[in-house]
Amino acid sequence: MNKSKKSFKIADEVVVSKINDESVLLNLNTGIYFQVNDLGSFIISELSEFISLNSLQNKIMKNFDVTASECESDLLKFIEALEEKNLLHFQ
Repeated sequence: MNKSKKSFKIADEVVVSKINDESVLLNLNTGIYFQVNDLGSFIISELSEFISLNSLQNKIMKNFDVTASECESDLLKFIEALEEKNLLHFQ
């Protein structure tokens, strides 16, 4: 799947709990959880509604000191990790 052309959001069956600057995501159907740092928490907060990879990348670059190429590479890895744990819906 070409993620750069898709929109995605946190799956409906996933609960997000914020603890200090970190977040924990729990898939209620599978019991799989995933803990993220402050940048991950920012990304998760942007995924309550469907968003494109490009829009998400732009928001990250406005809020964090990161280059475009670094942001794209790390964001793709992060989205793939969420997808592997069945924490995202795509459209």
